[in-house]
Amino acid sequence: MHCKEEIIDVYFEKIMPKVKEIDIILKEKRIITLKEASTLLDIEEQELLCIMKNLKISKIKPKNFIKIMLNGSSFICEILKREIKCGSPNFYTPKHISYIYNIDEKKVLKAFEFLNLEFVTSKQ
Repeated sequence: MHCKEEIIDVYFEKIMPKVKEIDIILKEKRIITLKEASTLLDIEEQELLCIMKNLKISKIKPKNFIKIMLNGSSFICEILKREIKCGSPNFYTPKHISYIYNIDEKKVLKAFEFLNLEFVTSKQ
């Protein structure tokens, strides 16, 4: 499979659906059930309960959901942690994309070359 397709597949199949689901739940501004949060974050309920206990969180609300994500172990939680470690830049280089999404940098570089890009913005 062509490297561009692999990167796009990871984004469209693993990342975008989760981000959309999380965005919808957060915009509802309601208490999020343990089961919903566990499913959204792809973590076991036991891990979620442990995180909540450590953070002294009794109810999962939109305002503390990100704190929970920053302590989770799943793929989507790790993406958020790496994004923050990069400083959430306005322009992303292949190195940023490789690090944030945990994709081989050579594949990202090939995709950037194929698309004739030096960087991408968060909107892209």
